[in-house]
Amino acid sequence: MTCFVCLHGAGGHGTYWDLVAAELTPLGHEVIAVDLPCDQEVGFDVYAHAVVEAIGDRRDVVLVAQSLAGFVAPLVCERASVSMMVLVAAMVPAPGESGGDWWANVGHADAVAAQQLPDDSPETMFTHDVAPEVLAAFPPPRDQTGACFADPWPLDAWPDVPTRFIVCTDDRFFPAAWLRDLVRERLGVEPLETPGSHTAFFSRPKELAHAILRCWTEGPIDPPPHAVCLAPGDAEPLAFAEVQRTLADERFYWLASSRPGGAPHVRPVLGVWVDGAMHTTSSPTARKALNLANDSRCSLSASSSTMDLVVEGHATRVVDEGALDRISQAYLAKYGWPTTVVGDAFDAPYGAPTAGPPPYEPWRIDANAVYAFGTDDAHGPRSTRWRC
Repeated sequence: MTCFVCLHGAGGHGTYWDLVAAELTPLGHEVIAVDLPCDQEVGFDVYAHAVVEAIGDRRDVVLVAQSLAGFVAPLVCERASVSMMVLVAAMVPAPGESGGDWWANVGHADAVAAQQLPDDSPETMFTHDVAPEVLAAFPPPRDQTGACFADPWPLDAWPDVPTRFIVCTDDRFFPAAWLRDLVRERLGVEPLETPGSHTAFFSRPKELAHAILRCWTEGPIDPPPHAVCLAPGDAEPLAFAEVQRTLADERFYWLASSRPGGAPHVRPVLGVWVDGAMHTTSSPTARKALNLANDSRCSLSASSSTMDLVVEGHATRVVDEGALDRISQAYLAKYGWPTTVVGDAFDAPYGAPTAGPPPYEPWRIDANAVYAFGTDDAHGPRSTRWRC
């Protein structure tokens, strides 16, 4: 398992992550929630030092940074062993940009004004979806000082650390549509979306914990090297980050394999994206598992509101203990399916009606080619094939 180091936003407290930690620690993870020195007249360098001190000699931690901490987490990556950054409704700085200049540079005021909210009170902007009894259980925000907003962000480029982003769909302070575009522009990544306001750690802790788990289990996203636009004309190929995000977010898939005599066999399956590839499970006596054991060639397809997706490749049984743990937690995060690793397979209290009893064996599908066929006006002219 891993260590999640969680950083709060402006004026916050480390304890604001307690409800999320309560979802992660029973799964075997360690959670460290750092109190940043937001009530002191210090710069982001001191904030980063506090995080590094909390990390100590731990290796390959996952930094989870909310809001203002988006300015801090990249600085920590320069000083500690970080395997991934997960930004939650976070500020994304550019080299040389100060925290004070960031708001105007990214058009924040216009994005908030476009919502036509009745006022800008904390209740309207931050905690509109938080139950009063939950809010009362935590300390009020501290007074955020302005010193950290004065200095230019010191890095010349974003750190070479896998970075994932979570957009909260009910966020009024960082509206989802505006933030989604900003993340694509500044980081070149496709954000994962989860319900909740800017304080989703209060209002939707389970959903936020599951989103963080998905970021961790999915791993870094490396686009295939060869992209070809399938439609005539000079349209740009689709961005693989968007295609991967769509593929990972779909709930239902079709797995095609070949019977020993060559006849096709197609079945609906559930699937999760883990460690850079799609995974599914099967009872060892199911026809699809017998097919894949005999001939690993297969395809996995899915359909969204904007594109039809096909992954052509080969399937391999997963037996690595660490990978099995990540796949198990990915199923829990995406579908709420509680599995337990037993040997090189999963036990579970229930499965799909046609799946039969456990064990359920995980299979990894490594792509030889990925196809995205656009089904709306924006994606249709940019249908794309990637050779892997």
